[in-house]
Amino acid sequence: MSVDIRPLDIIIVGGGLAGLAAAGYLRAQHNVTVLERWPLDFAMNTRGDYGMSIVANGYRLLAGQGVSDENLQAVPFTHLWNCGKDGSITRASPFDTTAQFGVPSVFTRRARLQAELHRFATDPTRPGTPARVLGGVTLSALDPLAGTLTTTAGESFSADLIIGADGLSSFVRGVLAPDAHPVPTGLVAYITTAPYSAIAENPALAFQSAEGVGGICVFEEGARRMLCYPCDRGEARYFQVVGYAPEDAWVGEFEKTGGAAVQDVPCARALEEFKDFAPSILGLLSHVPTVAVWRIRDIDALHNWVKGKTVLIGDAAHAVTPHVGQGCNIAIEDAEALGFLFRDVTGPAAVAERLALFEKLRMARAHHVQFSSRQIGGVLRGGQKELNAGEFDRVAFAKMTYGYGGAEAAYKAYLAAQT
Repeated sequence: MSVDIRPLDIIIVGGGLAGLAAAGYLRAQHNVTVLERWPLDFAMNTRGDYGMSIVANGYRLLAGQGVSDENLQAVPFTHLWNCGKDGSITRASPFDTTAQFGVPSVFTRRARLQAELHRFATDPTRPGTPARVLGGVTLSALDPLAGTLTTTAGESFSADLIIGADGLSSFVRGVLAPDAHPVPTGLVAYITTAPYSAIAENPALAFQSAEGVGGICVFEEGARRMLCYPCDRGEARYFQVVGYAPEDAWVGEFEKTGGAAVQDVPCARALEEFKDFAPSILGLLSHVPTVAVWRIRDIDALHNWVKGKTVLIGDAAHAVTPHVGQGCNIAIEDAEALGFLFRDVTGPAAVAERLALFEKLRMARAHHVQFSSRQIGGVLRGGQKELNAGEFDRVAFAKMTYGYGGAEAAYKAYLAAQT
């Protein structure tokens, strides 16, 4: 009997951060096609762009592949300030992952990271065949056992491996786990931006704009909290402003539209929501006429990410609330793990075994991050509340999360645990 020895044909559904990262890692040995529903747009300050953190565990993996701080226009993440609603600092903590874990953490814009991951996946000077990235592709059918996909335009694709990296509202997850749906946490996020001058010229906030300092300010009172952090060191520097509040006033709007975001909301709505906060803080909300309101959702822990030739990664597999800043970072971990596990695969016969190992290496860690994010955000529900051990242990979480050394180290630890 002949053995089918060749590179795998891999289709990745989703051209966001998880999908492009996976394409970047897998293209070195295999033939990769990325199918993205929307036209790819790396323009800054669009509705899909926002400020985000790449923390040590994700940064370590990307830096190892030459992802560039210069291209990201990254701002070092060095501090965390907790403040009351009056703006007074109640706790100032260094956030020095270089000293503790050997690599820095940074802030950047999502659009810059997506563009850099697209380069990682398609740059012809990198090892392997550049990934083929197709935008504007909407899927109508998936057979996860056969490894086939059909688009609404009638085009068919087949692959040895299909990776569902299509986010919180995943089409692929809808096939593999049809009962798993995004779950509201009871919170919304009011999202806007503030120019650098709004921080630097505000006596109560100017410390956040000091040279060489980059960090998150968290102003909070009960369930309401506001975050402010830098996103860019380019010419048009700005700070991301995110205010979390109960979703009660927005539930009807979400149910009416069936969506999870309301755009072009008058800034007055956000100012009313946080009216008890200090004027210096409220000023951060007033630099644009409108804000976006996002419903904060995640998914309950799935206990199966694989069916046949198909696997879920990133938010499609383990969407996490934003409270610990790990959504994109554990998605990058997933991508790197697939690259490691399929680095020496020379034919489709090994796919099932490697996907089973992927679940073993990744699932418990992803579930822990999901639980931790709900815990720190105060949105545990159901039986999880009974598992809550009290105050969130930031030191233990940092050690477990930021010290992650990649899939090879995780695999060695897994083998050691089997003996």
